[in-house]
Amino acid sequence: MAAVLAASTVTVSIAQEGEVPTRRFGLTLDQRFSATDNQARDPDSAGVTYNSTTRLGFTAVTRNPLNQLDFSTSTALRFSERPENSNISEIDNPRLNLNYVRSGATSTFSVSGNFRRDDIDFLQPLDDFVNEEGELEIPDDIDDLNASGTRTSYNTNMSLNLLRDAPVSLTFNYGLSGRDYSNVTDPDLFDTRTTRYGVTAGFRLGPEFDGRLSLTESRFRADNEEQTRRDRQGVTFSVDKALSKVLTGRASIGRTEIDTDTVNGNTRTTGTNGSLGLTLARPNGNIGLNFSNSTNVNGDRQRLNLQRSLTLPNGSLSARIGLTRLEEGNTDTTAGLRYNQTLPSGRMAFSLDRSIRFVEEDGNDQEFLSASASHTYDINQISSITLRGALSQNEDSDRTTLSVNYNYALTEDWNLTSGYSYSTLDEDDSSRADTHQIFVGFSRRFDLPF
Repeated sequence: MAAVLAASTVTVSIAQEGEVPTRRFGLTLDQRFSATDNQARDPDSAGVTYNSTTRLGFTAVTRNPLNQLDFSTSTALRFSERPENSNISEIDNPRLNLNYVRSGATSTFSVSGNFRRDDIDFLQPLDDFVNEEGELEIPDDIDDLNASGTRTSYNTNMSLNLLRDAPVSLTFNYGLSGRDYSNVTDPDLFDTRTTRYGVTAGFRLGPEFDGRLSLTESRFRADNEEQTRRDRQGVTFSVDKALSKVLTGRASIGRTEIDTDTVNGNTRTTGTNGSLGLTLARPNGNIGLNFSNSTNVNGDRQRLNLQRSLTLPNGSLSARIGLTRLEEGNTDTTAGLRYNQTLPSGRMAFSLDRSIRFVEEDGNDQEFLSASASHTYDINQISSITLRGALSQNEDSDRTTLSVNYNYALTEDWNLTSGYSYSTLDEDDSSRADTHQIFVGFSRRFDLPF
């Protein structure tokens, strides 16, 4: 196991003066029993797999004018009876999430991280890669998560901001992320690691006029057949300027140099990065327009995006639509939509994302499409039904899932959840695989008295 914290994006929200201190610690218990037809996601099902999974966790939340901490960790004990009579029992699926911010009079230190290890046999990508807002976060390796083995992912970020409110400030950043695999049956899964460094000088150029000069470096390492080593260095100068009470402008210009070494030789790519953007504040949200040019090993990529965010009664809506083009390539459409609404008897949410990403592992730009929708209907004060659907379309595979959950509060502390889910996997080189699952489980949180 990689002994490294892993990171979600750092969210820094400095404690307001006079905020009431908070201190909460707790233990969590989640017990789940399931029966899954075609756990292995093969075109022809081998039979039903019966699982019992007990997850134990610990959470800590503290808030005071100087410190903010959100920490959680958990692990699972799994018993599994498989149709091929290969029963297993294991302690698996460790999770760790950390967000910490310490604010001084003129400085701020923050660190965030997450770590997870999964048995690929039991991964359900459209259910397991969902963030706290219920939105899908499709990983770059989703096309290869259809076999056996263990997947470990980690990501951590640290930031130190000095002279925060001075005319000249300094920010130092460090990050480490990667994925490790063991006992995998897919040769396209190999270990990767990326280390990131950065320093930014901030300048107060005038009233509501700020500038930043950033130096960044990243080092990508892959244990693939080519033994890829990719180093990036960049320098960027950017400015933000309030053009009026409701209009803000942004601009940046920079230079990137990329050195790629493999067993077949080395290459160097250089290019100019830049962006121009405007944001118009409206009474019920913002309108944004942004153009950017960035450099990767395949050349320059241009992006043009139009964004709109709306604050709705009991909800929110944000949307974007854009065009992107790789140097000497075709023009592609990108889009995104996020919708959340609280209803008189429940809540609903919808998300859509179509994007073009540069995937370091393959050294290529790939298209990713994902969507999810959910609706929770409150039957009464202690029970509800949740309907959810999700899909992803990628370079080599398409996935869908549909599920219905019944939730019931047994007591003030105990909750019961039961339901059914149906999933499909359609790969380019094989027939469609269908998976059915029924499950029942209960959960509880125990607040600790300190």
